[in-house]
Amino acid sequence: MPDNKGGEGIIKRTREMQEQFDIVANGHQSVPVDTYVITVQGRYFEP
Repeated sequence: MPDNKGGEGIIKRTREMQEQFDIVANGHQSVPVDTYVITVQGRYFEP
């Protein structure tokens, strides 16, 4: 779900140490079919 402070981030509620995301190119983009590595930084908050 988008973050609630501006819609520029993602909040994923899970207890997993790792998470997988699917990134989809749509619209007027042209992206070759391949596997891409994307590095993401995040924070972990205890409830």
